[in-house]
Amino acid sequence: MISADSDAALLRTLAGSRMGGASLPTADELGQCVRPFLPVLFALADRAGVADREAAVFAMLDEVQHWCHCWESTGLPARAWVVGMAQKRLRQYQLSNQH
Repeated sequence: MISADSDAALLRTLAGSRMGGASLPTADELGQCVRPFLPVLFALADRAGVADREAAVFAMLDEVQHWCHCWESTGLPARAWVVGMAQKRLRQYQLSNQH
């Protein structure tokens, strides 16, 4: 189980990669940052019944990475913030893929 402190460190690394920090993380390091969040993101996609789970999860991860520099100012635990941002993006994804 990942602790909230570990989640916080992961979001800080993602924020640094997005903001062009002094030392950009490698693809492997970025993978290590997002990997702990994948089970919950895939569960959200499954629960929503989206046809292309991988595309939905990619969209959610992109949203998280795009806004993660704002996370600490919310005062929310990192995991709760990720889930909230992911759910918001998933709703947008579903609306954009409706026929």
